[in-house]
Amino acid sequence: MGEIEVVYKDGVFVPLKKLRIKDGTKGVVVLSQGDTLIEIARKHRKKVKEDPLVAFVEERR
Repeated sequence: MGEIEVVYKDGVFVPLKKLRIKDGTKGVVVLSQGDTLIEIARKHRKKVKEDPLVAFVEERR
């Protein structure tokens, strides 16, 4: 079936999207924490040739 994102609320795992499965269907829940802000930033960072703050200050002069 694949991965299903859920939130734990009032003692029950509630799916974040509507599912097309029959009542009583069994599965396995594997818990993992979401990415921290640092991990997200590391995924989306890119190298720059110059310091953006220096470039900004120079443009403002």
